[in-house]
Amino acid sequence: MMRLCELVRGYKTGDATLAAAREFAESVGKTCIVVNRDVAGFVTTRLIAALVVEAAKLQESGVATAEDIDTACKLGFGHAMGPLATADLTGIDILVNAANNIYTESQDEKFAPPELMRRMVDAGDIGRKSGQGYYTY
Repeated sequence: MMRLCELVRGYKTGDATLAAAREFAESVGKTCIVVNRDVAGFVTTRLIAALVVEAAKLQESGVATAEDIDTACKLGFGHAMGPLATADLTGIDILVNAANNIYTESQDEKFAPPELMRRMVDAGDIGRKSGQGYYTY
């Protein structure tokens, strides 16, 4: 589904290994980026986790509805889908877990999932796969 492939350079990853990985990924139609250091979440998960967590905090505190937050990202930034709809598609449980892992490694508060997301996971409201998340499916 995703056209992107993140090639992560490990501590001992050589240039030849990285080139072979790129060649394979591109041969199956992927566009590659190189992540020069192995950090929790790599690039895309870190970016979406920060966006989803902030969107969830805005919704949880009553600043805006999930629908309006998603509309703001679609129309204001040209995103194909908003962060809360993305959370539902990916799985709120998956994003809470990813954000927790990034927070544990980085100790950066922007990755600490808000209470509502944790409660949603505990209740089984984890998005499309359960039929309920920020939206009803």
